[in-house]
Amino acid sequence: MAKINKPSIATDTSLLVVGHNRGVGFSEKVNYNSETREQVIKLVLKGEKSANQIAKELGIGPNTVGRWVNEYRKEHNLPSYREERRIRKVSVEELAAKNRELEKLLKKREKELADEKETVEILKKSLHIFDAYGVRGCARS
Repeated sequence: MAKINKPSIATDTSLLVVGHNRGVGFSEKVNYNSETREQVIKLVLKGEKSANQIAKELGIGPNTVGRWVNEYRKEHNLPSYREERRIRKVSVEELAAKNRELEKLLKKREKELADEKETVEILKKSLHIFDAYGVRGCARS
């Protein structure tokens, strides 16, 4: 996996967090530079790992990664994840049908080749038989 720069962490005391039964504490605000975002987006779009896996490995919220990728897709007129899956599914089905068709054609060609090889062998044997009896082709002039 490509090395991604860790985000810079800035503690902001103005971000006081008060949650239900969580007590009072300080939240850390994390700033991600554009290079980090771009690297994360490219990893997700390559499809080697899911957005959740990448987010977990880098300590970034999965919703944040998903938002970055969705924004990137919109900005660059790329299909959404759902559309991409549908396109891939159709493509896989089309490829499977084409594969079946090519396999049938291959079997047909293999049979034709076997028939031609058999014909060649028969002709070779015939040539040996004619040669053994001294029968040669005669050229008329």
